[in-house]
Amino acid sequence: MKSDDAKVLQEIQKNSSMALTAINTISEYVHDASLSRTLYGQSRKLEDIRNRAVEKLLKEGEEVQKNSAVSEMMLNGGIHMNTMMNTSTGHIAELMIKGNQRGITDMWKLMNHHVMTDKQTAELANELADFEADCLEQFRGFL
Repeated sequence: MKSDDAKVLQEIQKNSSMALTAINTISEYVHDASLSRTLYGQSRKLEDIRNRAVEKLLKEGEEVQKNSAVSEMMLNGGIHMNTMMNTSTGHIAELMIKGNQRGITDMWKLMNHHVMTDKQTAELANELADFEADCLEQFRGFL
């Protein structure tokens, strides 16, 4: 496997795993049934994308990345701090929009720096970036 493929797949895994952690953490504050269903649907798609990246890494004998405990702790702490005083649906949607924007930016930067990926890896990276853009649009409806 080319180095660019491994780096992109590892970032797909990391990005989708962090998004799943955010969804799982923020879900305890969600009181709107529609937002809850939206988050659940997004988590299913993110799991699928993450699993496909992991499968390809394992198939090629590459290392599967594990999110750092510090990163997850900071993400969880940030969510808890940001929802301490405001658990409104609009505020939760705003927090998720910020996370999606960061994820999209990270994916595009990565794809621009690692252009020597195979077609399947590039398609999966684009799928994740496009999905995060779709999620962003879904959350705008909750503002």
